[in-house]
Amino acid sequence: MKKPEFSFVLISIICISCELVIDVSDSLDYEDQLVLVAVLQPDSMITISVASSRFILDKDLEKVTDEQLQIHDATVRIYEDGVLLGETDESLSPDDPKFEDIAFAQYLFPFRAKSGSNYRVEVKKNGFPTITAEETIERREAITSISDMKFFISSDDEFLREVEVEITLQLEDRPGEDYYQVIGFGEYTTSTTNIMEINGEVVFVTEPLGTQRDKLSLRTNSLAIEDYLSEQIIFDDRFFEGSDFKMVFTISWQYENRIDFDPEARIQIIVNQLSKSYYNYIATAELQEWLEGDPFAESVQIYSNVENGLGFFGSYNSLLIEIPVK
Repeated sequence: MKKPEFSFVLISIICISCELVIDVSDSLDYEDQLVLVAVLQPDSMITISVASSRFILDKDLEKVTDEQLQIHDATVRIYEDGVLLGETDESLSPDDPKFEDIAFAQYLFPFRAKSGSNYRVEVKKNGFPTITAEETIERREAITSISDMKFFISSDDEFLREVEVEITLQLEDRPGEDYYQVIGFGEYTTSTTNIMEINGEVVFVTEPLGTQRDKLSLRTNSLAIEDYLSEQIIFDDRFFEGSDFKMVFTISWQYENRIDFDPEARIQIIVNQLSKSYYNYIATAELQEWLEGDPFAESVQIYSNVENGLGFFGSYNSLLIEIPVK
């Protein structure tokens, strides 16, 4: 009995004391790739975003800045229905205040995308293979309306107001595959109060500062929707294809109490009809973020429809519904 016990202890000591160190970054063959991101909307200017990827196990990854990943001198071509629409080899300045996403260089084309047209993007850059992506803007637009609405005021004091709105969205789905996105915004006018002396009297004068737009969180208990997203709801029509569908969702909005000064404060519901490629990208990107940190979850591959590179090329049609705040 003692001999087997001794052998087991000896094997354990050998296993613990011997370590094999493998430098994963040196053992894998990886080359940086071009990354393309573009989303088209009918009647809107065409912007193509380009950057370089970086290996996640790169020893110097933490030292790499967004500016270093930007590709500002690529040649970008865009074709509309097979005909060259435009070409540029110069992106906008990285200091341009129009764009918040500084991880990508922005190539702007002075053309407006057309509903029903097919677009193909081609990006060339020395040291990288040429990448391409293709997308067709569907003519479909979401057919929706608000069939019921309930307001709840959670708090209402001198400085802060919080409202909760329960909305029933009536969606008229048509035959064929459809993909939807619902986003909520709260919009109101901000103001400031100044103390002034007029004709020897001290008065308080309220002056507008500008329009404030807050992105709102949406919640829904619909069984047809995978509700793991926070600031948007996306879903396809697999459970109600070709028929009417009602979804109930709740919006909470906390904002400065300027309702007396701004009687037109409103909630905006945007219903986007997504292309399949755009839907797949959003769904996989959000699912990956939702599962981040879960050691038992399977890895999620973010959708890409770019050939010889990474990224996505998508499109959508948009419908705006405005709701006055009571």
